[in-house]
Amino acid sequence: MNSDRMGIVQKLIIMWTAVLLIGVLFGVLTKSHAYYSISYNLMLNLLVTFLGYILVGILLGMHHYINESKKDGSWKIDWSLIFGFILPVSVLYVAFLFNILNISVFIISWLGKQFPLILGVIIGYTAVLALYKN
Repeated sequence: MNSDRMGIVQKLIIMWTAVLLIGVLFGVLTKSHAYYSISYNLMLNLLVTFLGYILVGILLGMHHYINESKKDGSWKIDWSLIFGFILPVSVLYVAFLFNILNISVFIISWLGKQFPLILGVIIGYTAVLALYKN
């Protein structure tokens, strides 16, 4: 019974830490956009946006990492997931952020303005899922 209570307490601490970190990341993203509106420093804004949403995805996938870390064995990387999904989606994400070949206009018109933000979270989450123990 006592070990069950400790497991619940640890999960609550991890959950609240993740929620706090996600809140801090969204605050940093908001400040980055505000700084960009004053300084027009586009590279800093894009870098914070790109990495911020990927970090949110990584934080959301930490439950998988924690469950895998409890298993015995050595860490492995699912290379098919990396090369088959994460790499192509990351190329699309970078093309969107830097508006390569006017892909931003095409994506926004079809999928909406929030698509790149969701895509960054998916990249981070999938990156965590690519790690597993054998």
